[in-house]
Amino acid sequence: GRCGGGYCGSRRVVVHPAAETVNGEGLTMGNALGHTGWVARYEMRLLARNRVFLALAALVVAGTPLALYGMQEGFMCWYQMALPCAIPAANAAVAGIPLSLLAVFAVGEWAAGERRADSLQALRVRPYGNGSYVAGKALGVFAVLAAIALAECAVVAAWHGVLHGSPFNGWLYLFYWAVQVLPALAFMVGLAMWVYTA
Repeated sequence: GRCGGGYCGSRRVVVHPAAETVNGEGLTMGNALGHTGWVARYEMRLLARNRVFLALAALVVAGTPLALYGMQEGFMCWYQMALPCAIPAANAAVAGIPLSLLAVFAVGEWAAGERRADSLQALRVRPYGNGSYVAGKALGVFAVLAAIALAECAVVAAWHGVLHGSPFNGWLYLFYWAVQVLPALAFMVGLAMWVYTA
């Protein structure tokens, strides 16, 4: 049929804004970043709908503070809790283990979905390149894991500030989240993607 003016025959054709070119030049750096953000938002929605992932995330947010509480109350000496940075540092170290496993699970879910859909690869039409697609997937997984880590830090900080008798400084939780947890998550997401796609 005849196509034009947003219509093809009698059907309305909807084109996603990310598929349009910029100044008639196709893919540009700003456009590629927009595609990466679009894929990242889609990946975040997919993870938010995954019930197994949500259950594991809830287990990390609730279980890691309990494990830290048992360590602080039963196995650590007083000088390991006397400084305001002691519990935030221990929390960052302990939380890194289950968060790394969660990163491997999230990337594994994405890789498994890609393998299942491999037969349709030739039929897929995307307005972005493979680089934007992989970067968006990685960014989406990283953003979700960073939010989970921040929620876990908030639970431990609330316990530390209200129930614990040691000195408290809430900024130290953000500091360790930024300099210890986030780099570890970025490394684990990248390593898991490399292993699954190799």
